[in-house]
Amino acid sequence: MFWGSRRGRVWGIVGALVLLGAGMALVMGLRRVRLPSRVSDSHVCEGADHAWAGVWDGPRKATLEAAFLATGRPFAQESWRHVRRTLDAYSHTWDVTWTAACAAARGRGEEALRAQREACLDGRLAQVDALLRRLAPGDVVRVEHAPFAVEALPSLAACMKPGALAAPDAVVLDAWALLVLGLPEEGLRHLARASGSGLGTEGAASLRDEPAASPVRAEGAAARSRDEGASGGASGVGATVDVVDPVGRALIRARLEAARSGPSAEALAVEAGRLAEASRDDASAARAWTLAMRLVGNPPEQASRAQQWRERASASLSRLGGEDELEGQLAVDVARLFAHQDRLGEAAQQIALALPRLERRFGAEGFEVAHARAELGAVRRAQGRYAEALGLYERALGTVRGALGPDHPEVARLRLEQAETRVRQRDLAQAERLSLGALAVLERALGPEHPRLEEALARVAAVLEQEGRAEEAKPYRERLARLRAHP
Repeated sequence: MFWGSRRGRVWGIVGALVLLGAGMALVMGLRRVRLPSRVSDSHVCEGADHAWAGVWDGPRKATLEAAFLATGRPFAQESWRHVRRTLDAYSHTWDVTWTAACAAARGRGEEALRAQREACLDGRLAQVDALLRRLAPGDVVRVEHAPFAVEALPSLAACMKPGALAAPDAVVLDAWALLVLGLPEEGLRHLARASGSGLGTEGAASLRDEPAASPVRAEGAAARSRDEGASGGASGVGATVDVVDPVGRALIRARLEAARSGPSAEALAVEAGRLAEASRDDASAARAWTLAMRLVGNPPEQASRAQQWRERASASLSRLGGEDELEGQLAVDVARLFAHQDRLGEAAQQIALALPRLERRFGAEGFEVAHARAELGAVRRAQGRYAEALGLYERALGTVRGALGPDHPEVARLRLEQAETRVRQRDLAQAERLSLGALAVLERALGPEHPRLEEALARVAAVLEQEGRAEEAKPYRERLARLRAHP
């Protein structure tokens, strides 16, 4: 009797759940129907995932994977896996954020706020599309830098903050993509073609009277793209951003010049900072002044100028009211400046401030975090705290190797940092092992005649010579001379 009544209750509950599930399925099925959206009365906060058709979908993933693997490089498979995982997570977060932005504003009738947030998110979508279009050729440089580039995509959470900015224009998006893919020369050529004069300091100043980027126009363009059929091709997303963005163009030009060590880079960064301040674009101003500070150089007589740019960057960040990524990156750059000035204790303090901010933004195993740990390793090495330095380099190496495998060139760079630390310890046997390991990684990754083998060849030869093995060092010196003769 007890069993029978219990079983009856169980099946009664199951039956109710089945009916409830069927009802919910029907409701959800109706809600998944995408209306001709963004009309105020009929707008439905569902279906954001359709925006990724042609941007990050099955066909594009297959095309990019084939391009990566076609390079034949030993790190290509792991690079592709990291890109895929990162963009899968980014696109999912975009969908959730877009739906939340729509629902929050719709519930309060704040259509202007919704338009602003969605314009910002549409800009992020266009930025992904621009990056993937520039990644499509799949050469070795692009495949090497792709994992770092996708992690550099801007925060989606920032689109929910008041004053969120819409997308930069398509020219800036393309130039940014080339920059983060390690192709600054190509980015400068693209920017020069699109900007006529090449947008030097004078060109940037002349754009002050141009109309600023309009969130409404960007939002409307992206909306039209989705409503008219987002499956029409990946190139359509970037093409919808048709506004002029003088601040973005000035800043990206400064960053491109800095990446190739152009002599005008600091002046361009200063011009970009002033233009951003005049436009009340504090995020771009913070990036510009941080870049200007980094580019000042190390001579003591220039310290006051570096401090001036640092103060301008800090003021921009204060107006923003808290940006973990920008604050963390500024602190790392300040640490580097202090280290060059032998202010090692202050440098370590700056990185200690940077690490929790970068971890909140990128996660404990993000590449920006690994970079900061390596910077702290260099400070500890300069302080003679070699065991700490080696531990920090090993932690950074674990991040890179875990994400990209043992044959990525960044693994070699970190091993060379460890080798230098071992030399300082007078542990030449370990320095030799690490240097030879780094050289082997670069030979597998890039080929035996690549210019980037120079540092590893020089390190191996120097260690062997310090060990009194000059004859064994000769072949490495000869290879180094050949590479330098034919860069």
